[in-house]
Amino acid sequence: MRSFFAGISYQWQGGNGPARYEAWYAGMLYACFRTIGLDLRVEDSSSRGRAGMAVLHGGQVFVFEFKMSAGEKDRAAAAQQAIEQVRERGHADKYRGRNEPVHLIGVAFNSDRSPAAVEVIPT
Repeated sequence: MRSFFAGISYQWQGGNGPARYEAWYAGMLYACFRTIGLDLRVEDSSSRGRAGMAVLHGGQVFVFEFKMSAGEKDRAAAAQQAIEQVRERGHADKYRGRNEPVHLIGVAFNSDRSPAAVEVIPT
């Protein structure tokens, strides 16, 4: 993901542009994943809220939660917070009956840097 976002021009990300918002980054990932034909569930609702995105691929489930970090030092903490949110709210629980591996992925976007910095913590 770092490589993907590193290729996006800093002019698209600077100032008061859309790169200040989590939805901009999530939308870019959606477009990338959708283009390669992955089975996606965006704003994936469950009984206790919703995850940012679920990706079903290759007999596995990947549950993503996205956060914006306050700065580069905060990235890892924001990504960990995303993982904890998925765990606490049970966003992956509805996929556990599929008998497939379920992976929780916290992604923290940082708009203070160009290109955007991404922290991913798989579990």
